Amino acid sequence: MVRFRRAASSAVLLSLVASLFSCDLLPTTVTVEVIAPAMPPVWETVWGQARFVVSWRSAAEAHTHSAVVPAGGQIHVTVPRLPPVAVRAEAVWTDGGGPALVAGERLATAGGVWPFDAQDSGSAGPQQTLQLSFHAGPAAEVTWRLLEAGVDIRRFSVDRLSAEIGERLPEDPWDLDIDRVVRAVADGAMRVTYVRPVATRDVSLWVPPGTWYRASPFARPVRGEASMSPLPVGVTVLYGSTDRRLVVDVDDRGRAWLAETSR
Repeated sequence: MVRFRRAASSAVLLSLVASLFSCDLLPTTVTVEVIAPAMPPVWETVWGQARFVVSWRSAAEAHTHSAVVPAGGQIHVTVPRLPPVAVRAEAVWTDGGGPALVAGERLATAGGVWPFDAQDSGSAGPQQTLQLSFHAGPAAEVTWRLLEAGVDIRRFSVDRLSAEIGERLPEDPWDLDIDRVVRAVADGAMRVTYVRPVATRDVSLWVPPGTWYRASPFARPVRGEASMSPLPVGVTVLYGSTDRRLVVDVDDRGRAWLAETSR
C-alpha cells in the first residue's frame, strides 16, 4: 500500500512538472515592446518628419512581419522564443517627400536584435522592451541578412559583434563593411579583424552646388564644389534637399565618375 501511494504521488508530481514546463516555464513565444527611434535631426531638418516601417524576422519563420510606427512610437510584437530575432526600422516619407530614393534604395536603418538588445519592461508579465537605434542598426542588418539567407547563427555572438562595431567605428557604425561580415559569418570564418570600414580611396571631384547627404545619419554632409575625399570604393549615392541625387562610382585606383539624376 505504501509503495502504491508513493507511485501515485510520483505520477501526480511528474504530471504537474510536465504541465508547468510545457505551459508556463517554457513558452514558445515572447512579447516584446518595440520602440521606434526618434528622427535623426539632420533628416528632419532637410526632409521633414517621417514614419518608420518596423520589420522583424526570425529563424523560425520564412517570412517577415512589419508595421508602420511614428517616430518614437511603440508596437507590441510576438516573436518565437528562438533567438536571434532581427528587427529594423526604415524611415519613410509620404506624399513624395524625403530623399530622392529609387527602387531598391533606402537610408540606413535603425535596428536591434532580440534578446541581446532587449531589456525587461518592468511591467506585469513576461514583457521585454527593445529600443531600436541607428547605432545598433549595422549589427541588426548583418543578423537580418544571415537569417534571410537561411544561415544557422544560433551560436553567433551578435552582442560581441555589436560591441566591436561600437568600439572600432565610434563615429559612424554604418561605415562597416557589412557585405564582408555577412560573407565571413556565412562561411564560418568570421574574425574580429573583419569589423572594419569599407575600403576607401582619396578622390578629388567637383560637386554640383548645394548640400548633399549620405545614407547614414552620422555621416557629414558634402558641400557643393568641395572635394569629396575619401570615398568608399564602389557606388555611393548622395541625396539633395530636393529631388536631386548624385551617384558616385569609385574604382580601386581612386578614379571617380559622377552623375546627377532626379527621383
